[in-house]
Amino acid sequence: MNSLIKGTSLLFVGISGFSTILNCEDKPTTTTKTTTLTNNSVCCKSPTQCIVNSSTLSPIIIKNKKNMNRELKKEILSWKEGNCVPGISVCIQSNGETIYKEAFGFADVENVIPMETSSKLRVASISKALTSIGLGVLFEQGKIKFSDSIQKHVPEWKNSPNFPDDVLTINHVASHLGGIRHYGLNRKAEFYSVEKFKTDKEYNPWGHRNPLEMFKENPWVKDLEKTKPGHYFNYSTFGYTLLGLVIESASGKSFTTFMRDSVFRPCGMFDTQPDEHDSLIPGRSKQYALKFTPRTQQEISANGYDEARVSLCNAEFTNSSYKWPGGGFISTAEDLCKLGSTVLGGRLLKQSTIDHLFKPNPPLTGKNTMNYCTGWFKQPSSKNNTDIIYHTGNAVGGSTVLVMIPQENIVVSVLANQEKTNLINEFGFNLARIASKYNN
Repeated sequence: MNSLIKGTSLLFVGISGFSTILNCEDKPTTTTKTTTLTNNSVCCKSPTQCIVNSSTLSPIIIKNKKNMNRELKKEILSWKEGNCVPGISVCIQSNGETIYKEAFGFADVENVIPMETSSKLRVASISKALTSIGLGVLFEQGKIKFSDSIQKHVPEWKNSPNFPDDVLTINHVASHLGGIRHYGLNRKAEFYSVEKFKTDKEYNPWGHRNPLEMFKENPWVKDLEKTKPGHYFNYSTFGYTLLGLVIESASGKSFTTFMRDSVFRPCGMFDTQPDEHDSLIPGRSKQYALKFTPRTQQEISANGYDEARVSLCNAEFTNSSYKWPGGGFISTAEDLCKLGSTVLGGRLLKQSTIDHLFKPNPPLTGKNTMNYCTGWFKQPSSKNNTDIIYHTGNAVGGSTVLVMIPQENIVVSVLANQEKTNLINEFGFNLARIASKYNN
């Protein structure tokens, strides 16, 4: 790592801001004597209440809380500084209660505005996981079946020319088994699109194009033999744009309105919304990237090394309106934890629906090394059957991960305001394991 990166890292460490908030309305009991815990004693109803009621607890509980916070902070700062991330927000919930919530660094470097736990950041492809929950809601309302053909809800969609008679289902597309391509060679016009799109269910007096127009003329992976539904895995944000139109058709509402009314509000997610670039959104973080500038020959000769010069820069401008369902929302780390806790607690979907969403869908041909389910990844574990359900995201100016351990009702959310970071999935797993260790 060159000196510029080191210098930048030290700057962030030196003036990073953070805060801790515990959400629990239970008040310490003033009439209860200090309790010494034994293996058979029950101090309170939940781990968070134990933390809040620390005045009545054994020093062991207090020490464990401090140790967990210390270990989490060390892990967070190590990853943050190793990736030169300007700002990061982290939330961890256990059994629906927040046991850790902190923010480090800056939401706006130029104006020295610290990152807060209330800061709103791009969640990137975690939007796909949110959309899958929306599909689960519609399924339980009887408005869709996962086996429905896409054409049932979006009649204008045309099947692959190589397999015109094969049924392309909602579950195929949600599991990236539909042969629909991801961003193409013209990445600047797609991933960094600046055009505003509106669906038929959205207010559109200016005649903005439907997001389907971006890719419907060339929707398939390059090898058309791999467009046979259900047979090959190909990760695709455009596939989720198509699913957004399915949701609009089945619900009779615009995609964002349906998600707000039927997913976000029932989960208590009041800080989650589409990343409308021209809307005033209080607390929205700026987005950043790293710029790599080659050394001049003179610099190489003088210094003896040729590593590129690395500097922090503002991310490219982009308009996410073509991909609300696959990568267009902004949120807070705590809001995402609320979604996970609500789902794991069975307060939004039935267990049978959750089991469907969290079940891997292997392709009939080819391989899927990513172990993708219906809008989620699954990381199997041989230890105590504690599988990890998660989704990562990489947007323009953002990197994210949402991790859940269903067997332990632990949810971890990480939002960072820099793109193309390294191993954010493993970072999320590590935070979940630390929480699990102290939770147990």
